[in-house]
This record gives sequence, C-alpha cells and structure tokens, in this order.
Amino acid sequence: MRDDTSNASLRGGDDRISQSDGTSLSVSTSANYDGVVTRLETVNGATARRRARVRPTSPARQEPPEIIGSSRAIRQVRELISAYGPHPDSVLITGETGVGKEAVAAGLHAASERADGPLVVHNAARVDSELTGSQFFGHVRGAFTGAERDRIGLFEQADGGTLHLDEIGDMPVDLQANFLRVLEDGLVTPVGGNDARRVDVRIISATNKDLASEADAGRFRRDLHYRINVLNINVPPLRERGDDIVELAEHFIAKRCERTGASVKLTPAAADLLKQHAWPGNVRELKNCMTRAMILALGKDVTPDAIVFDEPATCGSYDIEAAKQAMVRYLTAAALGRTNGNVSKAAQLTGVSRTTLHGFRNDLGDSQSDLAKLRAALDIYLGG
Repeated sequence: MRDDTSNASLRGGDDRISQSDGTSLSVSTSANYDGVVTRLETVNGATARRRARVRPTSPARQEPPEIIGSSRAIRQVRELISAYGPHPDSVLITGETGVGKEAVAAGLHAASERADGPLVVHNAARVDSELTGSQFFGHVRGAFTGAERDRIGLFEQADGGTLHLDEIGDMPVDLQANFLRVLEDGLVTPVGGNDARRVDVRIISATNKDLASEADAGRFRRDLHYRINVLNINVPPLRERGDDIVELAEHFIAKRCERTGASVKLTPAAADLLKQHAWPGNVRELKNCMTRAMILALGKDVTPDAIVFDEPATCGSYDIEAAKQAMVRYLTAAALGRTNGNVSKAAQLTGVSRTTLHGFRNDLGDSQSDLAKLRAALDIYLGG
C-alpha cells in the first residue's frame, strides 16, 4: 500500500478526502486506497490542465529599454529606479505624454525581485465599457454572451510579476472602486464567479494628469490615488533636459544605422536646431523626427535640411501648449524660491497641487539658475 499522502489526507471512516487547496473529493468508503489516489491524481491533473489552458504563457524575460541621457534630471530618474525597484510598493510615474514613462516602468520591473515574472502592460483608458470587469478580473464560462470558456484577467496574468497601468488617470470611475478593493485585499473574483482568487501583483501606474487635482474635481478616487502613489517618479519633459536632446538623437540614429547598415551622423548645425525646438511630443516626437531625417538625408549625414518637426499646436507663431507648460513651471519655480521651498505656501500662491509641486521641487536645484533656464525656454516658445 502507498503511503504518499502529500496531496490529500484520509480520515478514518469518512467518505471525503480533504485536499491541500481546501476543496474536498467524495469517494466510496469501499474503494481501495490505490484507486482513491489514482482518481485524486486524475482530478488534480485536470485542474492543472484547465488552469494552464486559460493562462497565457509568460514571455521570455527581456532587457528593459535603455534610459538615455546625462542631465541631472534623468540621472535622478535612474537613481530612483534603482532605489525603488527592489521594493514591492506601488509606484506612480508622472510626466507628459511621450517622455518615456513605459521605459521607466520596465526598468522598475527589471530591478525588482519579480524580474523573472510577467510584466503586463495595459492602457487603463482603453477599456471596453461592457467588458470592463472581465478585462481586469477575468470571467467564468457563461458569465455573459460570448463567454464560451473561463478566462483570467489582467491581475491573474500578472500574478507573481508586475501590472503596469498607463493613463490610469483616465480609468472609468465605476471601475476604480473594484480596482481599489483588489489592491487592498489581493483577492480577485472573476465576473460570474463566486470564488475569490488570491494574486500577488505589484502595481506600477503612469499618468500625464495631476491626480490630486482630478480627485478634487471628483474624477479620480482620492483613496485610490493614495494607494497607487506610495512611491513617485516624475519624468521631466525633453525640453528641460538640455544636451540630452542631442544625446538621444544620436542614439536613435545609431540604432537605425545598426539595422540598416548605414553610416550617418548628426551635424553640429542640425544638433543646434534640435536644441531650439520645444518638443511638445517629447522623446517620442524626437524619435519620429530622427527616423524622418535619416530617410530624407538619403544616406548622408543629417543636416538641418533633413529635419522636419511635427506640426505644433500653434496660434500664429506661438506654440501655445509649450508656452503654457513653461509658464506654469516658471511660476512654480518662482513660488518655491519665494517661499524657501515651502510646498504648502507655494501651492497657495500658484493654485498648483502639492503633489505636482513636490515633483517640480525634486527636479529643481539652484532656484535662480533654474529660473533663468525656464525664462529662456519661455522666450523660445514665445518666439523671443
């Protein structure tokens, strides 16, 4: 007779087997032990096969995108990635569209103890209103029309790894309460199901919005904001990164040369032109610009003639959006300087939320030199 009872324990005279997962299996009291074990192994095998059938295969571990740049601001971002990466706490990445928030999220995952687990990326704004719960929490067969089989949601896909939610500021309000509940207790209940499933997931969120202001306006739950904003990384816009612009441009050119076998460089005149642009689309816009430039250069070095900028949102000769953003940062720097770095007083002076001001203050060093830089940038945006 076998004495392998690792998967179940028999109680004398009872007709049920208690399994390690808390469920039980009915058996006949007249069945011999070998038959019970065989049947139990069959049931456990079927359960494993069912779970394997609905769970996507985790992709092979990949190296995160390199974060290029030598400016103090981007060095601080890399330092925060190294500092925050090993910890399981939630991280909120803030910054304008196109600054590279997804690369920061990938870096955090790679620096964590979950690096060998899945990194699941999802745009929180792109949610089907009719299938919202299913996308995040999964569903059981027959839960709704078209639910022909069990399916796990984003939380279970990321179990043992990281769930990166981009544009979390655009998450539907009716989903935020359920999302918060999972963050608090770590339990996911699929749509149409009754059994909660425990998940171990680190949440890394990203947004280009001021979530504190969104909470004030009733568009984002304040308690959810606190939950996801345990650690914060603010990624600076490209226009404030100085020579990083040229460093990134040369990086994009070198990468394309590797793929095409070309030998192309950026001329000094072209580099100067790139540094004068406002880059409202940030790193993403610069990458597209370099792709166009290399095509237009026809295999020769990239000159100013080959550089075509994206059409900015302008009024006459003014880049309104870039000027507006520069003005906010200029006034914020001035307010922080006037209040000796007191965030609460600066918030009262400017009307900018304390969360945003904290991010600005981390970016700023010597207030007078930064004010001069911001004022010069503002002159460029206004055509001065």
